[in-house]
Amino acid sequence: MSSRFTIIGQTSDTSHGDMNTASPLADGGKNTHRKEFLGNVSVVNLGCAKNQVDAEVMLGSLRSAGFSIVDDPNEADVAVVNTCGFLQPAVEEGIDAILDLSELKANRLRKLIVVGCMVERYGEDLKESLPEVDHFLGGNDLLRVIESAQDGYDSPLR
Repeated sequence: MSSRFTIIGQTSDTSHGDMNTASPLADGGKNTHRKEFLGNVSVVNLGCAKNQVDAEVMLGSLRSAGFSIVDDPNEADVAVVNTCGFLQPAVEEGIDAILDLSELKANRLRKLIVVGCMVERYGEDLKESLPEVDHFLGGNDLLRVIESAQDGYDSPLR
């Protein structure tokens, strides 16, 4: 996507100990928080309750960085698959989800990122067998999802 947008956020006035929301232009625009719109991102979460928490952390980080969160991967510029690698059916579900999402690269999708336990367990094998995936992140690198979405960070794989 070649066009970029600026989103103006709200500021909080805490000088009196309260959390009143001030207009972003109340101070003449001097203290506005501006974020560059980086695109739409969709997170497909597979697996256990820990993965749900990890997905929420990634979503919050991505939103804070300037990405807009969308539920429909068809509307996404970046898709993140949060995988489970402990049970064979979970691995198969993850591979199916990755392959399904990779088909969207023919349209709008720019980047496909795979994170989670499956990456930690099968890292190099996944990288060799899934060239459709742009970046792989292990569970310890979840907060680097922003770098992967923007610049292309990959976890060291075994």
